[in-house]
Amino acid sequence: MPRWRRVRDACLTACMWALYLLLVRAVLEGAWDLARGRMTSVEGARVFAFLPTLAEYAATIAVNAVILVGWALYNYLRFRGPDRRQTGNPVVPPEIAQHFNVEPDLVAQLVATRIGVLHHHPDGRISHFEQLLATTTEPK
Repeated sequence: MPRWRRVRDACLTACMWALYLLLVRAVLEGAWDLARGRMTSVEGARVFAFLPTLAEYAATIAVNAVILVGWALYNYLRFRGPDRRQTGNPVVPPEIAQHFNVEPDLVAQLVATRIGVLHHHPDGRISHFEQLLATTTEPK
């Protein structure tokens, strides 16, 4: 990662922390006053009024964390093993021909054609193929 991106990310992170601390400043000041014993009962009641909301947030975060960790464990157990990062076998033209119930020569023509028109029977089967522009290179 280039140095300027790391510096940018560090500056943005510092700005977001400063904004967060500014937003929760009243709570932090109340907790500080409570810890030093300089809070009256009215002020304490105001500070502690947010605790039920905070408990709801904590419960939501806990449920979300359990779901995400469970999903990660499921994926870890499901996709572990030596074949975990291997790709599937590529589809070959004879398989395509069998799937669409057409001749393998038609599939080879489709692969070699850049622009064309497929014509269908009324029941949806492929009737024939009209080649409009062939490729200039061999298909991969």
